[in-house]
Amino acid sequence: MLDDRWQLISRNTDDLFGIIRDGATWLSTVELPNFGFKEDDPRHAGYQYESCIFIGNDSEVLQRYRTKNEAIEGHANLAKKFNLR
Repeated sequence: MLDDRWQLISRNTDDLFGIIRDGATWLSTVELPNFGFKEDDPRHAGYQYESCIFIGNDSEVLQRYRTKNEAIEGHANLAKKFNLR
């Protein structure tokens, strides 16, 4: 079940209802699903979280983390870097 995964979101919009619209920039840091990857599998490599930036219709993974604390700190640093809330 993917709905119970942990996630942080920061964005550059002042939308009253928090709706992410076309053209908005937002940063999402999520707990990755575990689909049975082995620790030596390069697709997994022990990472449990990742931060991805979305700009319009484009996206890019910026960072991967092994722990939740690393993910929280990394998300905060990236949000500051890109001036997102």
